[in-house]
Amino acid sequence: ERVLVVIQLGGGNDGLNTVVPFADDAYYRTRPTLAVPAKDVLRLTDLTGLHPSLVALRDLYDRGAVAVIQGVGYPNPSRSHFRSMEIWHTADPEGRVVRYGWIGRYFDSKCPICAQPTVGVNVGPSLPLAMQASSGQGIALQTPETFQWMPSLRGIGAQEELDLFRLLNAPGPSASGEAETIDFLRHTAMNAVLSSERVREAVGKYRGGIQYPNSRLAASLKLVAQMIAGNLPTKVYYAHMTGFDTHAAQRGAHEGLLRELAEAVAAFIRDLEAQGNASRVLVLAFSEFG
Repeated sequence: ERVLVVIQLGGGNDGLNTVVPFADDAYYRTRPTLAVPAKDVLRLTDLTGLHPSLVALRDLYDRGAVAVIQGVGYPNPSRSHFRSMEIWHTADPEGRVVRYGWIGRYFDSKCPICAQPTVGVNVGPSLPLAMQASSGQGIALQTPETFQWMPSLRGIGAQEELDLFRLLNAPGPSASGEAETIDFLRHTAMNAVLSSERVREAVGKYRGGIQYPNSRLAASLKLVAQMIAGNLPTKVYYAHMTGFDTHAAQRGAHEGLLRELAEAVAAFIRDLEAQGNASRVLVLAFSEFG
């Protein structure tokens, strides 16, 4: 019953100012104004440490709950944001045309739970390429309240419209030659309805008690925590942070982004610990250049 939570740091996070090689003179020679002073680095080893804005992650590291993987890349790296992100999403450094992502291929693997639409949940308007699957599994939502079929009418008319919607998508006989298409549409519609009900039911079980920061990532991770607490049968959750394309005036902007990341993740882990779910959840943060 293990769960993976992916956090995409869109824009190309500056890895050298995130995990700082403070013992390497070349780092300070090539970054005379941008380098993090060695005295400020949150040391992990005698060679590397974290940016001071990541103090919340340093606390988790000291407890053995954080791992840092350096030097992750692919041969002949592209400096294109779009191409690099495509490679990470598809796990295909050869540049072939790949329609499905590395997570989506897991959904297609016929694992015991992979037949359920809620096997993967993206917090956002649409599924990322990483979650695209030939099976069509995986859902995208921004809030549980809006993740449902909404009648266009109000009052009594709304109930009549809802009844018609259910009748339209109920299993039934189809005309010859249309059966396969109609059955597919009905099955897709009912999967959406059932997924919507399951998500709202799971979130409704959440009791809370953990204070989250006021940020978009924190709100996304809180929603993920709610779904995990409600025992939604989801194997992979996906959340997003943007703004890491810091070409100019990086110092202040990057500090704020890293602080937002660290504090959101720390609150999420505290929530999982309070639920008793921390030991079965892994959080993976990545950016297109590492």
